[in-house]
Amino acid sequence: MTPESHVHPHDDLAVYALDALEPDEHAAVEAHLAHCADCRRELDAYLATLGQMTVPEEPPARVWEGISRQIRADAEPAPVPAPVPAPVVRLDERRRTPWVLAAAAAVVVVLGVGAAALTMGGGDSESVSDLAAAAADDPGSTVVDLAAARVVVTDSDDFVLFDDLPALSSDETYQLWRTDQGEPVSLGVLGDGGEGAARLDLPEGVASFALSQEPAGGSDTPTDILATGVT
Repeated sequence: MTPESHVHPHDDLAVYALDALEPDEHAAVEAHLAHCADCRRELDAYLATLGQMTVPEEPPARVWEGISRQIRADAEPAPVPAPVPAPVVRLDERRRTPWVLAAAAAVVVVLGVGAAALTMGGGDSESVSDLAAAAADDPGSTVVDLAAARVVVTDSDDFVLFDDLPALSSDETYQLWRTDQGEPVSLGVLGDGGEGAARLDLPEGVASFALSQEPAGGSDTPTDILATGVT
């Protein structure tokens, strides 16, 4: 048995469970698993967790778009190296591509917090827009009309519904203000309106609102007020 056989390839096990190792790495892990009961038990835990992460139907297109954007943002272009002999490295010293690291990390997180929390098979997930629309229809909610938008105040969550507001460019955002205490006070940046609604945590007792269009990131004072409303 060589000294390398005593190294437990913990990082490689998560990637091995995803079947994302290179052929030589895959073979090295299998050779290690053949004589290491501890690593076999760890691998079984990864595989069991992956088995519970089922998706009963195709997720919305915006979910995949968000994942693609994050992967592109995390990935850094790698220079093309000149052909050189492959170095001999330990199993736990290899670098992974960003998507493989992200996938392996997701499996480890699931094991840490419990697979049930991330299993998608137990009911339909609702978007913020769906939740906001349902809250607006609830007789117990307070709805403030802001012309082309509505502020929805509930006992638990608060929302702004972009009813007829156009989506803004990437360098702009909608922003909500409190106007019942003299100078306007920002209640939050709402994004470009493309999602159809935004979730907020409003302070109690707000009696009047203003909605403005601002540069991305928001402003300290309103730049272009689009609508106002009172409770």
